[in-house]
Order: sequence, then structure tokens, then C-alpha cells
Amino acid sequence: MAGQYVVPMRTRVAHEKLRACLEKAWRNLRGDEPPPDAIAMLLGQSALETGYWDSCKNWNLGGVKAPTAEGLFTYYPTLEVLSREKAEALRAKSTAQRPCEFAFDDGGPKVTVRFRPSHPVCRFRAYASLDESAEAYLSLLMAPHYAGALDAARAGDVGGFVRVLSAGRYFTAPEEQYRSSVAFLFDMYRLPCLAGDSEILAALALLDIVVDQGYERAVREFQSRERLFVDGRVGPITRGAIRTALSNRAPPVSPSTVT
Repeated sequence: MAGQYVVPMRTRVAHEKLRACLEKAWRNLRGDEPPPDAIAMLLGQSALETGYWDSCKNWNLGGVKAPTAEGLFTYYPTLEVLSREKAEALRAKSTAQRPCEFAFDDGGPKVTVRFRPSHPVCRFRAYASLDESAEAYLSLLMAPHYAGALDAARAGDVGGFVRVLSAGRYFTAPEEQYRSSVAFLFDMYRLPCLAGDSEILAALALLDIVVDQGYERAVREFQSRERLFVDGRVGPITRGAIRTALSNRAPPVSPSTVT
């Protein structure tokens, strides 16, 4: 397939819309109903790769590289954490057409390298629409190279999901650091989704917390009621407590009520 370069363009997307597109892609490619935890895992990993989709470019949801100049592709700067030997070899070959430089070097065995256009390392896939990108992203994770990734996602197994991606060299960051970030984001995007302030306030209102007093005071009231550490912030422990409290309500809360 002939390649076509396109100008890099920021394509921000809200997680609610992306969730719907990933669910649609799952049905199209897998033929069954999308498991909520699997979709939350994909949302979390995609959010990590694109800065909560704020730096998503050309609908590339997962920072997917274009190894060859085929199909739609674009270039934009990227960072890679590489062994010192490989980093130094690449820097020695840096040219005006294939530029790279050390972005961070503490003298250890790993070096963070910044690649700039038109270095092949910073050539990325580009897509014509969010729907197309969602299907391509899911198709990538279904490939033999990442066998087991979606099974781990379905089970809510962050460690297993990240191990598969690491073994397939999806990312170059330290595995534990990547796993920790995906785990945090997976927790945010699980149903009921408690990723944003408005969603958290909607959930707290269902739990009879007075929310017109402001976000921080409402969170503090909930934390105090549940005998949690009171700091007005919603981290994994507070988010888990909100989910537990919602699940204990009668009748059960539909996820759509708080998303």
C-alpha cells in the first residue's frame, strides 16, 4: 500500500466518546459484548500514551509507530528509554534528516533519547477518524505479537496486560513504572467511571453527600464519613470506597447514572 504523509494534527477526544468507539470496535472485531474492565484497561493505556488524549495526534490512540512509510503516517518528536550502547550508537548516526539527541542521561545504563522528525523512530500511524483508529488499536492488541493482552484486560489483570506489552516491546519505559501508571488510570476508568470531577460529584450526590458546597469539601465529607484519610482528593483508596458505597446502595446504581 502506498504511503501518504499527513501533517501532524492534534485530535483531542473525551473519554466518554472513546469508550463508545472502543466498545463498537470490540463488537465488530470480537463478536461479543465488550467486557467493562477490558475497555477500562484500553482507556487507561491509551490515556497514558497520549496524555489523557490531550496530545493525541491524527487519532493515534496508542502511540502506534509506523515501521514503514505505508498507509497514512506522520512525524512528531518522541522520547525513548534505551540502553546506553544503543543510545550512543543512534546519536552517533544522527543527521539533519534523522536527528536524535540525549534528553536525559544520569550516567546509568539507560538513556532517554529524543527523536525528531524525520527520524524513522518518530514516524507514527495516522488515521482518518476515531472509529478507524479504535479498530486499528484493538486489532494491534489482538495480533500474535501481543497474544494474551486482551485476555489479561478482560480479567482486569493490569500486571499481566503490561507484561505482554513489555514482552512485545510496545514501550521502552521501565515496566514497573508503566504498570503503576496503567493501574492508576485503569482504576479511574472502571465503571462506574469516576475519572472527572463532575462524575465524582454525581456519584457523591447519589450517596447523599451535599455537593453544592464544592468539590473538595464534598470529598472531605465522604472521606470523613467513611473514616478515610481526609485530604479532599480522590485517589485509588477513596475512589474504591466510592465504588463500594455505590454498589451497596439499594437498588444498585446503573453505571450510566454516574458517567
